[in-house]
Amino acid sequence: MQRVCWTFILLLLFGSQVFSQVTGLEVPVTVSFEDADPDQVLQLIERSSGVPFSYNNNILPNRTVSGSYTDRPLKEVLSKVLDQL
Repeated sequence: MQRVCWTFILLLLFGSQVFSQVTGLEVPVTVSFEDADPDQVLQLIERSSGVPFSYNNNILPNRTVSGSYTDRPLKEVLSKVLDQL
């Protein structure tokens, strides 16, 4: 019976840690840029979030983007940047 209780306790402890981890798109990002090329912005976001991106720089529009984000989820920052393109 003690073994079952300890197993249950360990599952609760480790299980809660797995579910409490931040998913890739929820990682907080803090970046600021003004009239920047999309490639530069994606590099800044990549450094701030620690999430690597893979994209073809040749298909990015020849426009500039601006924004300032403090501890915002990665998905929100990417969405707002991409809306400007």
